[in-house]
Amino acid sequence: MLITGSGPQDRDQTLLGHKPFAVLADHLTRHGVAVLRYDDRGVGRSTGEFAAATSAHFATDASAAVRFLLTRPEIHREGIGFIGHSEGGMVAHIAAVNDADPDFVILLAAPGNLMQLAQSQERLLGLSQGVSEEELARMQPVMTDVLAAVAKSASAEDARARVRAVLTLEALATLKAPESRRELLVQQLANEWFRYLLQYKPAASLSRIRMPILALNGALDRQVPADENLSAIKAALAHNADVTIRRLDGLNHLFQTARTGAIGEYAAIEETISPVLRSIVTEWIEARFNETGRAFA
Repeated sequence: MLITGSGPQDRDQTLLGHKPFAVLADHLTRHGVAVLRYDDRGVGRSTGEFAAATSAHFATDASAAVRFLLTRPEIHREGIGFIGHSEGGMVAHIAAVNDADPDFVILLAAPGNLMQLAQSQERLLGLSQGVSEEELARMQPVMTDVLAAVAKSASAEDARARVRAVLTLEALATLKAPESRRELLVQQLANEWFRYLLQYKPAASLSRIRMPILALNGALDRQVPADENLSAIKAALAHNADVTIRRLDGLNHLFQTARTGAIGEYAAIEETISPVLRSIVTEWIEARFNETGRAFA
Protein backbone atom coordinates (compact mmCIF):
# COMPACT_ATOMS: atom_id res chain seq x y z
CA MET A 1 0.00 0.00 0.00
CA LEU A 2 1.49 3.33 -1.10
CA ILE A 3 0.98 6.45 1.05
CA THR A 4 1.71 9.87 -0.47
CA GLY A 5 3.67 12.73 1.05
CA SER A 6 2.60 16.24 2.02
CA GLY A 7 -0.03 18.14 0.10
CA PRO A 8 -3.08 16.91 -1.80
CA GLN A 9 -1.86 14.07 -4.01
CA ASP A 10 -3.51 11.66 -6.41
CA ARG A 11 -2.82 7.92 -6.37
CA ASP A 12 0.18 8.38 -8.70
CA GLN A 13 1.64 11.10 -6.45
CA THR A 14 1.66 13.30 -9.56
CA LEU A 15 3.95 16.33 -9.24
CA LEU A 16 6.13 18.42 -11.53
CA GLY A 17 5.52 16.20 -14.54
CA HIS A 18 6.34 12.97 -12.69
CA LYS A 19 4.22 10.08 -11.39
CA PRO A 20 6.56 8.29 -8.96
CA PHE A 21 3.92 6.03 -7.41
CA ALA A 22 2.78 4.85 -10.84
CA VAL A 23 6.38 3.93 -11.69
CA LEU A 24 6.99 2.23 -8.35
CA ALA A 25 3.69 0.32 -8.52
CA ASP A 26 4.48 -0.88 -12.04
CA HIS A 27 7.88 -2.15 -10.93
CA LEU A 28 6.51 -3.95 -7.88
CA THR A 29 3.64 -5.62 -9.71
CA ARG A 30 6.02 -6.86 -12.40
CA HIS A 31 7.82 -8.65 -9.55
CA GLY A 32 4.68 -10.23 -8.14
CA VAL A 33 3.89 -7.67 -5.44
CA ALA A 34 0.24 -6.54 -5.38
CA VAL A 35 -0.05 -2.77 -4.91
CA LEU A 36 -2.92 -0.62 -3.63
CA ARG A 37 -2.85 3.10 -4.44
CA TYR A 38 -5.55 5.60 -3.55
CA ASP A 39 -6.20 9.31 -4.04
CA ASP A 40 -5.80 11.46 -0.92
CA ARG A 41 -9.07 12.53 0.69
CA GLY A 42 -10.69 15.29 -1.37
CA VAL A 43 -8.52 14.48 -4.40
CA GLY A 44 -9.52 12.66 -7.60
CA ARG A 45 -12.16 10.05 -6.81
CA SER A 46 -11.78 10.24 -3.02
CA THR A 47 -14.31 12.10 -0.90
CA GLY A 48 -13.57 14.16 2.21
CA GLU A 49 -11.84 17.46 2.88
CA PHE A 50 -8.06 17.55 2.62
CA ALA A 51 -7.55 21.02 4.13
CA ALA A 52 -9.11 20.06 7.47
CA ALA A 53 -7.01 16.91 7.91
CA THR A 54 -3.80 16.16 9.82
CA SER A 55 -1.41 13.22 9.55
CA ALA A 56 -3.54 11.43 12.15
CA HIS A 57 -6.56 11.63 9.84
CA PHE A 58 -4.51 10.33 6.93
CA ALA A 59 -3.47 7.39 9.13
CA THR A 60 -7.13 6.42 9.55
CA ASP A 61 -7.41 6.41 5.74
CA ALA A 62 -4.43 4.04 5.55
CA SER A 63 -6.03 1.81 8.17
CA ALA A 64 -9.25 1.72 6.14
CA ALA A 65 -7.20 0.62 3.13
CA VAL A 66 -5.80 -2.26 5.18
CA ARG A 67 -9.31 -3.36 6.09
CA PHE A 68 -10.18 -3.30 2.39
CA LEU A 69 -7.19 -5.49 1.52
CA LEU A 70 -8.22 -7.99 4.17
CA THR A 71 -11.43 -8.59 2.21
CA ARG A 72 -9.55 -9.52 -0.96
CA PRO A 73 -9.09 -13.30 -1.37
CA GLU A 74 -6.02 -12.90 -3.61
CA ILE A 75 -4.12 -11.01 -0.90
CA HIS A 76 -2.30 -12.96 1.81
CA ARG A 77 -3.48 -11.63 5.18
CA GLU A 78 -0.01 -11.92 6.68
CA GLY A 79 1.84 -10.08 3.94
CA ILE A 80 0.33 -6.57 3.96
CA GLY A 81 2.64 -3.59 4.34
CA PHE A 82 2.91 0.18 4.01
CA ILE A 83 5.30 2.12 1.78
CA GLY A 84 5.14 5.81 2.75
CA HIS A 85 7.01 8.70 1.19
CA SER A 86 7.98 11.76 3.27
CA GLU A 87 4.95 12.64 5.44
CA GLY A 88 3.43 9.41 4.10
CA GLY A 89 6.11 7.49 6.01
CA MET A 90 5.03 9.23 9.19
CA VAL A 91 1.41 8.38 8.37
CA ALA A 92 2.49 4.75 7.88
CA HIS A 93 3.99 4.36 11.32
CA ILE A 94 1.09 6.18 12.99
CA ALA A 95 -1.30 3.71 11.34
CA ALA A 96 0.98 0.79 12.16
CA VAL A 97 0.71 1.37 15.92
CA ASN A 98 -2.76 2.89 16.22
CA ASP A 99 -5.30 1.15 14.02
CA ALA A 100 -3.85 -1.15 11.40
CA ASP A 101 -1.85 -4.33 11.67
CA PRO A 102 0.65 -4.40 8.81
CA ASP A 103 3.44 -6.92 8.45
CA PHE A 104 6.11 -4.49 7.28
CA VAL A 105 6.73 -0.76 6.90
CA ILE A 106 8.95 0.95 4.33
CA LEU A 107 9.90 4.55 5.06
CA LEU A 108 11.03 6.64 2.07
CA ALA A 109 12.51 9.92 3.35
CA ALA A 110 10.14 9.75 6.33
CA PRO A 111 10.78 12.26 9.14
CA GLY A 112 12.49 10.95 12.27
CA ASN A 113 12.46 14.19 14.33
CA LEU A 114 9.98 16.87 13.27
CA MET A 115 11.33 19.92 15.12
CA GLN A 116 14.92 19.17 14.11
CA LEU A 117 13.75 18.48 10.57
CA ALA A 118 11.87 21.78 10.28
CA GLN A 119 14.94 23.72 11.37
CA SER A 120 17.35 21.82 9.11
CA GLN A 121 14.96 22.05 6.19
CA GLU A 122 14.76 25.84 6.46
CA ARG A 123 18.54 26.08 6.31
CA LEU A 124 19.10 23.61 3.46
CA LEU A 125 16.30 25.02 1.31
CA GLY A 126 17.58 28.53 1.94
CA LEU A 127 21.09 27.59 0.87
CA SER A 128 19.79 25.85 -2.26
CA GLN A 129 17.91 29.06 -3.14
CA GLY A 130 21.01 31.22 -2.81
CA VAL A 131 20.51 32.60 0.70
CA SER A 132 23.86 33.14 2.41
CA GLU A 133 24.94 31.47 5.65
CA GLU A 134 25.05 34.91 7.27
CA GLU A 135 21.47 35.72 6.31
CA LEU A 136 20.26 32.32 7.47
CA ALA A 137 22.06 32.78 10.79
CA ARG A 138 20.20 36.08 11.30
CA MET A 139 16.85 34.51 10.45
CA GLN A 140 17.31 31.34 12.51
CA PRO A 141 16.36 32.75 15.96
CA VAL A 142 13.09 34.14 14.58
CA MET A 143 12.16 30.90 12.84
CA THR A 144 13.09 28.90 15.94
CA ASP A 145 10.76 31.10 18.00
CA VAL A 146 7.97 30.67 15.42
CA LEU A 147 8.31 26.88 15.39
CA ALA A 148 8.41 26.76 19.20
CA ALA A 149 5.30 28.94 19.39
CA VAL A 150 3.37 26.56 17.13
CA ALA A 151 4.69 23.47 18.94
CA LYS A 152 3.57 24.84 22.34
CA SER A 153 0.10 25.88 21.22
CA ALA A 154 -3.09 24.28 22.50
CA SER A 155 -5.17 25.00 19.39
CA ALA A 156 -4.89 26.56 15.94
CA GLU A 157 -6.28 29.81 17.35
CA ASP A 158 -3.70 29.78 20.13
CA ALA A 159 -0.98 29.04 17.57
CA ARG A 160 -2.00 32.04 15.46
CA ALA A 161 -1.92 34.31 18.49
CA ARG A 162 1.52 33.03 19.51
CA VAL A 163 2.94 33.40 15.99
CA ARG A 164 1.57 36.96 15.71
CA ALA A 165 3.34 37.80 18.95
CA VAL A 166 6.62 36.46 17.56
CA LEU A 167 6.32 38.24 14.20
CA THR A 168 6.98 41.75 15.40
CA LEU A 169 8.03 44.44 12.95
CA GLU A 170 11.64 43.75 13.91
CA ALA A 171 11.20 40.00 13.33
CA LEU A 172 9.56 40.60 9.96
CA ALA A 173 12.45 42.85 8.97
CA THR A 174 14.88 40.08 9.92
CA LEU A 175 12.96 37.69 7.67
CA LYS A 176 12.87 40.34 4.94
CA ALA A 177 9.09 40.09 4.91
CA PRO A 178 6.90 43.21 4.57
CA GLU A 179 4.30 43.91 7.25
CA SER A 180 1.60 43.27 4.66
CA ARG A 181 2.63 39.58 4.59
CA ARG A 182 2.37 39.10 8.34
CA GLU A 183 -1.14 37.64 8.40
CA LEU A 184 -0.38 35.39 5.43
CA LEU A 185 2.63 33.99 7.29
CA VAL A 186 0.49 33.49 10.40
CA GLN A 187 -2.10 31.48 8.45
CA GLN A 188 0.58 29.42 6.72
CA LEU A 189 2.47 28.58 9.90
CA ALA A 190 -0.34 28.20 12.45
CA ASN A 191 -2.78 25.74 10.89
CA GLU A 192 -3.91 22.50 12.49
CA TRP A 193 -1.89 20.31 10.11
CA PHE A 194 1.40 22.07 10.97
CA ARG A 195 0.58 22.04 14.69
CA TYR A 196 0.13 18.28 14.62
CA LEU A 197 3.33 17.86 12.62
CA LEU A 198 5.49 19.83 15.07
CA GLN A 199 3.93 18.27 18.15
CA TYR A 200 4.19 14.70 16.89
CA LYS A 201 7.09 12.59 18.23
CA PRO A 202 8.06 9.97 15.62
CA ALA A 203 10.27 8.10 18.09
CA ALA A 204 7.24 7.34 20.28
CA SER A 205 5.54 5.45 17.45
CA LEU A 206 8.67 3.92 15.94
CA SER A 207 9.70 2.52 19.32
CA ARG A 208 6.47 0.46 19.38
CA ILE A 209 6.92 -1.12 15.93
CA ARG A 210 8.31 -4.64 15.90
CA MET A 211 7.58 -5.76 12.34
CA PRO A 212 10.31 -5.48 9.65
CA ILE A 213 11.19 -1.91 8.68
CA LEU A 214 13.17 -0.54 5.74
CA ALA A 215 14.17 3.14 6.01
CA LEU A 216 15.76 4.91 3.03
CA ASN A 217 16.96 8.47 2.44
CA GLY A 218 18.63 10.10 -0.52
CA ALA A 219 22.01 11.59 0.36
CA LEU A 220 21.08 14.73 -1.65
CA ASP A 221 17.70 15.18 0.06
CA ARG A 222 17.26 18.89 0.88
CA GLN A 223 13.82 18.44 2.45
CA VAL A 224 14.55 15.56 4.83
CA PRO A 225 18.33 15.64 5.45
CA ALA A 226 19.57 12.07 5.36
CA ASP A 227 22.21 11.79 8.08
CA GLU A 228 20.40 13.36 11.01
CA ASN A 229 17.08 11.86 9.94
CA LEU A 230 18.30 8.28 9.61
CA SER A 231 20.19 8.62 12.90
CA ALA A 232 16.95 9.54 14.67
CA ILE A 233 15.10 6.62 13.06
CA LYS A 234 17.90 4.19 13.93
CA ALA A 235 17.84 5.26 17.58
CA ALA A 236 14.05 4.89 17.79
CA LEU A 237 14.19 1.40 16.27
CA ALA A 238 17.01 0.06 18.44
CA HIS A 239 14.61 -2.52 19.92
CA ASN A 240 13.63 -3.95 16.51
CA ALA A 241 15.49 -7.05 15.30
CA ASP A 242 14.67 -6.56 11.59
CA VAL A 243 15.59 -3.02 10.56
CA THR A 244 17.40 -1.99 7.39
CA ILE A 245 18.54 1.62 7.12
CA ARG A 246 20.30 2.94 4.02
CA ARG A 247 21.55 6.30 2.79
CA LEU A 248 21.46 6.30 -1.01
CA ASP A 249 24.17 8.35 -2.70
CA GLY A 250 23.21 10.74 -5.48
CA LEU A 251 19.44 10.66 -4.85
CA ASN A 252 17.21 13.58 -3.90
CA HIS A 253 13.98 13.78 -1.87
CA LEU A 254 11.99 12.19 -4.70
CA PHE A 255 14.67 9.50 -5.08
CA GLN A 256 15.69 10.80 -8.48
CA THR A 257 19.35 10.71 -9.53
CA ALA A 258 20.25 14.36 -8.97
CA ARG A 259 23.13 16.80 -9.20
CA THR A 260 22.50 19.02 -6.16
CA GLY A 261 19.20 17.83 -4.69
CA ALA A 262 17.62 21.28 -4.98
CA ILE A 263 13.84 21.42 -5.41
CA GLY A 264 14.33 23.34 -8.65
CA GLU A 265 15.88 20.24 -10.22
CA TYR A 266 12.87 17.97 -9.70
CA ALA A 267 10.97 18.92 -12.86
CA ALA A 268 14.11 19.13 -15.02
CA ILE A 269 15.29 15.59 -14.21
CA GLU A 270 14.00 13.10 -16.77
CA GLU A 271 14.12 10.16 -14.36
CA THR A 272 11.01 9.78 -12.20
CA ILE A 273 12.34 7.40 -9.55
CA SER A 274 15.74 5.73 -9.44
CA PRO A 275 16.02 2.07 -10.46
CA VAL A 276 18.34 1.69 -7.47
CA LEU A 277 15.50 2.60 -5.12
CA ARG A 278 13.05 0.34 -6.94
CA SER A 279 15.41 -2.63 -6.76
CA ILE A 280 16.19 -2.17 -3.07
CA VAL A 281 12.51 -2.00 -2.13
CA THR A 282 11.55 -5.00 -4.24
CA GLU A 283 14.42 -7.22 -3.12
CA TRP A 284 13.83 -6.34 0.54
CA ILE A 285 10.15 -7.32 0.30
CA GLU A 286 10.89 -10.49 -1.65
CA ALA A 287 13.48 -11.60 0.90
CA ARG A 288 10.84 -11.55 3.65
CA PHE A 289 7.53 -12.40 2.04
CA ASN A 290 8.00 -14.29 -1.22
CA GLU A 291 9.54 -17.53 -0.04
CA THR A 292 6.39 -19.56 -0.68
CA GLY A 293 5.22 -17.71 -3.77
CA ARG A 294 2.23 -16.28 -1.94
CA ALA A 295 0.48 -13.05 -3.00
CA PHE A 296 1.02 -10.05 -0.79
CA ALA A 297 0.47 -6.27 -0.74
